[in-house]
Amino acid sequence: MVSKGEFKMNLGFYVNKSNLEGKNSMIFGLLNNAVENKKVMDATLFYNDIDFNPMQTNFGMFNATELWAFTGTLISDNIRNTVHAMNVVNKFKLLHLFDRTDKDLMSLLALADRVEFLVENEEDQKEFYRVTKRKAKLINLQNIDQFLETIK
Repeated sequence: MVSKGEFKMNLGFYVNKSNLEGKNSMIFGLLNNAVENKKVMDATLFYNDIDFNPMQTNFGMFNATELWAFTGTLISDNIRNTVHAMNVVNKFKLLHLFDRTDKDLMSLLALADRVEFLVENEEDQKEFYRVTKRKAKLINLQNIDQFLETIK
């Protein structure tokens, strides 16, 4: 039974590589924390390319070809992955983690009304609004409770 304040969802991230570069180390830490503290029913990482990862993981890791089997909340970390996930026929809530270094502005504008956007900091939030005139939710990848409250 789920008590008040608990979140029991399937949480997934979709990244390019399964290594610890860029945001991945924070994403891996967040997923490990979510599983270890029983904040989610299940946690999964989908990737396009497998790479060396020295971090022990307490969550499933699958190639992106397995997205069709996922249900829950899926967060993509780049525009190409978001477009790919949108073409998968399944029941998942898709969110895009915007980063102002992802410069595919035409695709970003095309996605702006189709998925919910998340940002890690106020600079990205301001840039996203400047480009799309839409607000993105500010998340904290270091605090699982705040993160889950924001994305629910």
